[in-house]
Amino acid sequence: MNLEELLLLNISNNKISVLIGNAFRTLKSLLVLDLQHNPLYKVEDYAFNGLISVSYLSLESMAISSLQSHSFDGLDNIRHLNLKNNMIHILPHYVFSALKTLQSIKLEQNPIDNLGEKNVWSIKSLDEIIADRVSLCCIAVEVNQCHAPVNDILTSRTDLLGSVILQ
Repeated sequence: MNLEELLLLNISNNKISVLIGNAFRTLKSLLVLDLQHNPLYKVEDYAFNGLISVSYLSLESMAISSLQSHSFDGLDNIRHLNLKNNMIHILPHYVFSALKTLQSIKLEQNPIDNLGEKNVWSIKSLDEIIADRVSLCCIAVEVNQCHAPVNDILTSRTDLLGSVILQ
């Protein structure tokens, strides 16, 4: 079997620290890519370019602190993206906007303190977002299920009237 026919690639628990552009470009048939538990700290632009068949990508429990605006470009059929338990502080502008088929995303256990105004409603619809704060669910116009323990946005007149900041 040659690599072009590979369907599942599990390279978790290795020593991968940076994903450069076009790192997986020859894996056109790949459906699942599992990279979790690597000391990966940076995902460069177009790192997943060419992965036109991947529907599930796990980048869980790494050390990712840096994403680029085009890090996920090329994932034309991605449905599930797992970014749980990383060191992501800032979501660069339009980081998820190329993911037209995305259905669910896991963002919990990341110290995201800057959503980035260009990411608000950058995705039309998601079935599920799992995050630490409700405000991260604003990346999609429509979200069927927003699983977030902290309600950090004003969502009703009651919230507005009860806000200590606005009193």
